[in-house]
Amino acid sequence: MVFTGNIQINTIIELNKMGRKTIDRKRYKDKEIKKTYVIRLLVYFQNNGIRDFSMSSLAKDFNVSKTTLYNHFESKEDMINHAIDYKLGVIGEYESVLENITLSYIERYRKAILFFCIQSYKVSSKLLSQIREDYPEVWKKVLIFQKQLLLNLQSYYEIGIRKGIFIKEANPLLLSLNDEQFFKLLSSDYVLKKNNIDVLTAFNHHFKIKFYALALK
Repeated sequence: MVFTGNIQINTIIELNKMGRKTIDRKRYKDKEIKKTYVIRLLVYFQNNGIRDFSMSSLAKDFNVSKTTLYNHFESKEDMINHAIDYKLGVIGEYESVLENITLSYIERYRKAILFFCIQSYKVSSKLLSQIREDYPEVWKKVLIFQKQLLLNLQSYYEIGIRKGIFIKEANPLLLSLNDEQFFKLLSSDYVLKKNNIDVLTAFNHHFKIKFYALALK
């Protein structure tokens, strides 16, 4: 059927507007309530992974309705995005410690990277693997975060060498890559668990060996 004339066109526009209204979902704007759900989602994904879960099963575990979840999140991918964003935000607090001028230069590294290691260790290798394989756009955020971490560490070493805190023969890039290898060891938690090594013991060993050779006596 072909419509002509202003009346028919206006009617079509109004019908389209009405149709859009029926599919728009009302989103709650209370950030604190949403943050509570995001933290619960992070724990859920950590324990169960991000595969083979439905909104129905999630709502049952959270003791809420599916409507409540959809009022806060558009989709399962939206949930995963928010959970990872929150976790990266928490881990990213290491930066403020690494730049804290009230601490000695080496203590800044020790406290900042210990915090980073403990927080990162809580993210299972299984969860990271599933994100990498199933949600490439979310995984890009993780890669960007990791890249920035290495740049921050490289800068930390460069400044330390210029200030005469570290030996001048040290290579900032290689030092940051050495840290990266240690972080990969932590992410493969199987190795540590198999040998009964906790994250604190592993970090202290890494820290002492690195700075025994690096710091000027």
